[in-house]
Amino acid sequence: MLPLPDKSRDMKTRLIIGLFVIALLAGCGMRTKKNAADGVAVQEVTATVAVDSVVHLTVVDGEAKATYEKALRERVTFGFEAGDYKKVHVELKSDDTTANIRLSQIVMPDGSADGPWGREMDYDLPSGGFYRLIVIENMMAEDPWAGRFAIVVRLSK
Repeated sequence: MLPLPDKSRDMKTRLIIGLFVIALLAGCGMRTKKNAADGVAVQEVTATVAVDSVVHLTVVDGEAKATYEKALRERVTFGFEAGDYKKVHVELKSDDTTANIRLSQIVMPDGSADGPWGREMDYDLPSGGFYRLIVIENMMAEDPWAGRFAIVVRLSK
C-alpha cells in the first residue's frame, strides 16, 4: 500500500511557489494594457534592474556632496541640476590614496559628452539643465577598485 501525500507539506509548497511568483511579478513592474485589435488585456512585464542608475545630487548654495560605496568595475553616474550656474568644479576624494577612480565623462542636457579627466575637473557649462557625471575605474591604469569615495560638486556663475 502506498502512503498518502502529506497535505500540509503540499500546502506549504504551493504557498512558497505562490509567494515567489507574486514577488517576481511585483519586482518586474507589471503593466496591463488593452490590445486595440480585440480589446483583450495583455500583460507587459518590464524588468526594473538598477544598472548604472543616476544618483541625484542636491545642490545647496552652489555645492553638492555625496559619499558612495563603489563595487568592483561599477560605473557610477551622479546627476545635478545646473540652474543658472556657468562653471562646475568636481573632486573625487577617497581615504584610499591608491583608489583607481576617475571622472570618465560629463554628459550635457542635450546628450553630448566630454571627458575623461582624473580625480578633479573644471568645466564651463554651456547651458542650464540636468548634467550627469560618470565615475569609473581607469581600465588602462590599474586593477579594478572597490571602496568608499566622496564626490564634491561646486558650481559658480
